[in-house]
Amino acid sequence: MDSMIKIIYALTIYSASLQSSFSVQVMVDSTDIWEARVRATLTSLQNHPCWGLSRGSQCDPSIFNTLDTRKMRLYTAEGRPKIRVVLPDRKQRRLTHHSHRNDSYDAAFVLDPFPDANFGHLVFIFLVDYNVNKTTCNKSMNGVHVSTDRNECIRRAERLHCRNRLSHKQVKCEINFVPLVHDENDLSRKQLLQCRQNLKTLMFADCGVRESFRLPCSDNSARCLSGSDGGRPKPPEYCTYDQCDHAVLVSGGWNSYTSRPRYRKNLHNVWKLLNSTMRYKKENIVTFFGQGRKKELGMHQRHKSYAVNRATHVKEYIKKLCRPSKCVDTFTLYLTGPSNSDGSLLFWDGDKAGITEEHEMYTPKELLEDVKNCSARRLFIVADYSYSGAMINRLKSRIRRHPEQFRNLVAISSASWGEYAWRSDFTDAFVKHNKEGNTTKCVMDVYEVIKQEFEANGALSTPQIIATNSSAARTTLNGNPCNESWAKAKARDACQLLKTIEWLRHLQLSKN
Repeated sequence: MDSMIKIIYALTIYSASLQSSFSVQVMVDSTDIWEARVRATLTSLQNHPCWGLSRGSQCDPSIFNTLDTRKMRLYTAEGRPKIRVVLPDRKQRRLTHHSHRNDSYDAAFVLDPFPDANFGHLVFIFLVDYNVNKTTCNKSMNGVHVSTDRNECIRRAERLHCRNRLSHKQVKCEINFVPLVHDENDLSRKQLLQCRQNLKTLMFADCGVRESFRLPCSDNSARCLSGSDGGRPKPPEYCTYDQCDHAVLVSGGWNSYTSRPRYRKNLHNVWKLLNSTMRYKKENIVTFFGQGRKKELGMHQRHKSYAVNRATHVKEYIKKLCRPSKCVDTFTLYLTGPSNSDGSLLFWDGDKAGITEEHEMYTPKELLEDVKNCSARRLFIVADYSYSGAMINRLKSRIRRHPEQFRNLVAISSASWGEYAWRSDFTDAFVKHNKEGNTTKCVMDVYEVIKQEFEANGALSTPQIIATNSSAARTTLNGNPCNESWAKAKARDACQLLKTIEWLRHLQLSKN
């Protein structure tokens, strides 16, 4: 009996040893296989940059002319056994012309050629199918065949549902977000994509910080509305004896792959500019952020800061602040975060479905509806996000049709309609040039200095501006005179006293 036990024990140890060796071998093979997949794909792209795309699709061959993988970010995912790949675009159900609706795959990987750009920006998605012979892969599936022990076929995903795809120049027909990749049977839709800085010999860009925060108090529950951690702010109910400057600072987030710590840094730096330099009262600066923690913001900023996943909360506050009864002198609206190619700012993927819902984003059309006929004496909109120029274009079109709705507006974007925003370059420059020097600067002059600086430095984005009121553009960010000494500017009252007749008029409006 003892001898039998010894034999069983020996077999158990031997079996465990084999399993351990197998696990190590699988891990090594996995790296080898990923190296083969990515290398074959890169070779194909260098030889044929538009490989795998349908006729008429947008393609920029220059990206692969001098390919350096160390400047690209790599994400990989494998199925257990199959995976699904989901893009934010609700219309996008198929990823290639050679796949069925809601198709599944064995593996997928993503190449991000511009890690320093803010999302959205161009990314390349590749889909892997096992057990496909070379002929079928190359001819029937328009893919690249990789000779592994499984005979793999790699296909290139593309955006198939672009508005007026072939002729409309105001839409970039490209995939511009890291997708949600999850097991096909996983109802929780856990993201499987993992950033990889190196394979066996190929090196890629640093993975950076992948953010993962619980979003506090993003709903309308009593706990959120009454708690100090969230809630929905309310602007003043009616005008008092003075007319003050107000600001709304907004950042999106969407998910852990698109959000960046720099968005909260931007919010904090703009808040300091308005409060310390432009002397906006801290109680009149409200901050909305789509992801992150309050402690990342300034200490005095946190009290009027709110985590949101719905654009509704932001929209309501902006609309109410623009009402005639609110007595706002200068209203500054600052926007940053991830965005769609139509200029829509994305807040939070609340249901983790990976698909944008209407309430999860703030479109340029909605923004213009919220600020039209704004009663503030001056309205400044400063937008630092990819495709922010789409908001300027929408505004130009709207002004041509309804010039009376935007008589007091100055809007500045960090990029033109088809360009990405890079890092915090524009916001840093905007803050710097608004407060440097011995005298105050006009908003228009600040814009001109930034534009010239970007051109001189060969920046990859071009700031845009539209001013419906030249007198507003020729004031500082708080409506004061330009070229005034800082000592004199800071001696001015932060708010303007209203004449009795003006106060009575606003009081009557509030009652109506």
